[in-house]
Amino acid sequence: RLFHTAPIGIMDWVYILAVGLVIYLVIGAEKTLRQRFQA
Repeated sequence: RLFHTAPIGIMDWVYILAVGLVIYLVIGAEKTLRQRFQA
């Protein structure tokens, strides 16, 4: 194998998606709060 890679397990995918979802929600909340308090 060229890069010595290994397949990603299902629990690793769950962790990756959970972290991504948390980041997405935090950024969305920040945008909403900035728009609400800007005026």
